Amino acid sequence: RTRLFFNMGLLLVVLIIRLSMSIFTSVLQHNVSINSLTLRDDINGLQSAMIDQETGIRGYIVTANTVFLEPFNRGHEQYLATLGHLHELLGVNNFSNTRAALPEVEIQADTWYQNYARVQLANMQNGQRALALLENTIQQGKMLFDRYRLVATHLQDASHLDVEQQQNWIDALNFVATSVSLVLSLLVILLLWRMFTHFAHSLYRQLAILEDTSNSLGEGNFSTRVPELESLELSQLGKTFNAMAIALQQ
Repeated sequence: RTRLFFNMGLLLVVLIIRLSMSIFTSVLQHNVSINSLTLRDDINGLQSAMIDQETGIRGYIVTANTVFLEPFNRGHEQYLATLGHLHELLGVNNFSNTRAALPEVEIQADTWYQNYARVQLANMQNGQRALALLENTIQQGKMLFDRYRLVATHLQDASHLDVEQQQNWIDALNFVATSVSLVLSLLVILLLWRMFTHFAHSLYRQLAILEDTSNSLGEGNFSTRVPELESLELSQLGKTFNAMAIALQQ
């Protein structure tokens, strides 16, 4: 009974460990999923904000209509807000590849904004629209924005790599937890099997002793006695056999 309780206790501990690991990995999976979605949304937000700025400044230069300044200004505000949120996200999560690629994106975006967008705004506001429409000026802006697009693509690739690494880590943790639980469960099952095997052999041995004693008594050997048995119930039966043998011998 003690061995049975001990092994059942071990099995219960294994189940608790497995349940705890399942809850832990589920929470991790949820957090990784949320952070991955947030990372993707922030990077897409940066791209969208930059495109709004580029489209807005280009429309303003071509048409001289200030209505195009609204998406430009809104895009710049969105870019700064999204960039701040992205820095906060990278500060508390292990997105190392994205963190390494982000500074180059900031440099190229700031270069385009300072050396092209603001210069073009100044040209338009100073009445130098002809200068703003020069082919060289337009090509310079296109070149700077193409540079931004290139590093933005690298940022996207880095974020995908980070998400993949995070998911691989979660999968590996799940595999380890499942493997450990399986090994511990097999160990407990082995211990239970050994315990029941030992119990069965002991029981068969004690029953054989009782059988031999009863046969000996049946043959008239009243001096035969049953030794002390391990099982309490069988030991009590052995004592009854011994009392009967003593009575018969007398």
